[in-house]
Amino acid sequence: MNSDEPGRDSEATDHGLDAEAEALRQRAEQLRHTEALPDVPTEAEIEARIRAATGGRDLTDFRRSVERAQRSGRDAPESGSKSDYRGQALGLHAAYVLLGFPMAGAGLGWLLDRSLGSTWGVGVGTLAMAVLALVYVITILNRENRR
Repeated sequence: MNSDEPGRDSEATDHGLDAEAEALRQRAEQLRHTEALPDVPTEAEIEARIRAATGGRDLTDFRRSVERAQRSGRDAPESGSKSDYRGQALGLHAAYVLLGFPMAGAGLGWLLDRSLGSTWGVGVGTLAMAVLALVYVITILNRENRR
């Protein structure tokens, strides 16, 4: 083995790294001279855009209408209020009833089938409990709407 072969490999590697570094420097220089972000619009430009978007209305009219909309929104219940939680609780209750009652009916029908040796218990139990679930949920919703 020749002793100067490792030196040739390191020289080739150094030359390859120098070429890559030079290419990266050139790319960085190109990026410095390009505009990556647009200029931030001035307040006058923003107002002109708003006038164009609102059909030429004055900005003060636009601000008044926004303030009016904000004031009217103050009467609405805030997120996290009791009425918000009550609605969530009612929805979850209805969902669990609509899913749970028919499942319970299927389980009771299966037990009935096992004890009697029949095949109709699961179907009848599921159907009967599904009807009961609908009646119960409608009753709960009507009661809540009357409040």
